[in-house]
Amino acid sequence: MTSAREPGFPGAEIIEEPTKGQPPVEPRDRRAFLAALAGAGAGAAAVALAAPAAVLGAPPGPPVATFTSPDADPALLGKNTGTGPGLKGLSTGSGGDGVWGERTGSGDGSGVVGFRGDNGGGYAVAGLRYGSGSGAAVRAERHDDGDGNGVRAIRDGSGPGNGLEAERVDDGEGDAVRGNKGGPGVGHGLHIDKSGDGYGYAAHLFKTGAGEGPGVQIDHEGTAAGEALLVARFGDADGAAIRGARTGGGGGTGVRGDNDSPAPGHAIEASRSGPGEGDSIISDRTGSGHGAAVSAYKHDDGTGFALFGDHDGSAEGDALFARRTNGPGAAVHAVGDLGLLVEGRSRFSTVGFGHVDSGQSQATVDIGSANSHVTVSLITDPGAAVAVSWIERADETFTVHLTGTVSVETVFSYLVVDPV
Repeated sequence: MTSAREPGFPGAEIIEEPTKGQPPVEPRDRRAFLAALAGAGAGAAAVALAAPAAVLGAPPGPPVATFTSPDADPALLGKNTGTGPGLKGLSTGSGGDGVWGERTGSGDGSGVVGFRGDNGGGYAVAGLRYGSGSGAAVRAERHDDGDGNGVRAIRDGSGPGNGLEAERVDDGEGDAVRGNKGGPGVGHGLHIDKSGDGYGYAAHLFKTGAGEGPGVQIDHEGTAAGEALLVARFGDADGAAIRGARTGGGGGTGVRGDNDSPAPGHAIEASRSGPGEGDSIISDRTGSGHGAAVSAYKHDDGTGFALFGDHDGSAEGDALFARRTNGPGAAVHAVGDLGLLVEGRSRFSTVGFGHVDSGQSQATVDIGSANSHVTVSLITDPGAAVAVSWIERADETFTVHLTGTVSVETVFSYLVVDPV
């Protein structure tokens, strides 16, 4: 095959003799060929020069430069050794894409692949969208019934980096990532999985800077029933469904729930079901700092309790249970004009019974009472005109002294309480 330079097309070679299997190219065909090149532009011209018969044989209208190869890799290569792009697609009409990548057939392969090698900075694929018109810089769609995602991002290798990172900058309103699920099919607006043995979270969200706002906000609107946030922990391994941690020098809580709706409802509700042992809510306070494991406040003029415990059913158990171990302090400390109000019968472990043997005038009980108030009442007939004379208190006991000797065994009850 021989060629010659055509005036007006520097560097473009016009084929004088046909390649094997192609019809001869007449001079009038060359003029038509050059016209096709001029109409298609430089990018199409480069392709058309490789296959002039394909261009000349195309139907009337704007030419489409096509290069078909069963074994070339790549079929089309754009290379720039300077500072510009290796390949650029431009569409200036009322509709159409600048670059369209399409992969058909049953074989593996992608419609478009972006590759960035070497050590220089840059992206494998960069999508830029300028101007005031609406539209995304990058949009991915997956259609039809086959399996597959609209977008899939994979980061492998030992170097640091994310599978997908999104950033929203400047003052305009908008989100770094937004997930939307429409239609009647089952699915989520955002679904995040963490697999493998390495430490990490399924979702890790950071809020930095001086701007106001929560680290995570979840809203549920509409009339359908459902939670704004549902957290489930599955499997046999230990772990909480939700854990709130507050660190640093600022004030705040690990978990806070607010409810300002006029409809009935709670700010925080916890439910524990099933045969396994466990509590609906458990609260631990550790460290040397001052603070309660559970603190309940009731403000404003509304009726109600600061803390309410209710136990129904026939199973054994208390509506409210408090225990203080290994240190000074009370299991329950009540402060107020009325420190304690009990409706119903009361039980105290420091209430008990003792007896004075027949022929005796005193009895000792093994309860420390050195600084306590002790009340004693005779509850059976002593058989003689005797009564309680005085109480002798000690560190580990107290002794009941009567005014005389009893003629029969006499039972008494006692109550031991301590002053504040």
